[in-house]
Amino acid sequence: MVSSSAAFLVHHGLRAQFLSRSACFADNGIALRFADTEELFSAPMDGRPVLVPALSGADHELIRAIRAVRCMEPVVGVVDDINGHQTFEAMQSGASSVFNVRLPWERQIAVLDLLQASSFGSAETRPTARSAEKVAADSAALNLDAENAELIELLCGNARISTIAQQLYCSERSLYRRIRRLYEQVGVTGRAELRRRSAKLTAV
Repeated sequence: MVSSSAAFLVHHGLRAQFLSRSACFADNGIALRFADTEELFSAPMDGRPVLVPALSGADHELIRAIRAVRCMEPVVGVVDDINGHQTFEAMQSGASSVFNVRLPWERQIAVLDLLQASSFGSAETRPTARSAEKVAADSAALNLDAENAELIELLCGNARISTIAQQLYCSERSLYRRIRRLYEQVGVTGRAELRRRSAKLTAV
């Protein structure tokens, strides 16, 4: 079990919902520490995910503010999303990833553990240009077409979604829809998990 001092930080507004699923987190060896807004800014930065609601304009402003302070840590927007809109708004506000309460919790909780291990760009997990090219070369193993292979290569780099959208000559909204379909096809729930899977595919 993860000690409380090293637990994932969760906004206090999510307490009731997340406590009701506490057994799922315990099964994955993850402890939660519910924190008020001030503590989300002041808690030590140790690479562990910070979970914040991402349902309203005020929530999005909070994500932006936390991202400005915890710029190298995973900030996870918690959404209740059926059409991709809340996911888009959360990512647009600076969330590293989203936790959709409408999707299976067990899989997403496992991804949270991967997020804190990779911390979105640590030297150990950041794919190199060579590995990104190899992902495209191995796209047949994932049954991907050339366009999706290119998208994976871009997502395995360090470019922001807005930059990728410009490179692909599409809007960010349409790109998020495309990314969501890609994640479903590949069997991942976020960019960090995609990077880790890409690293496994390209290991030699």
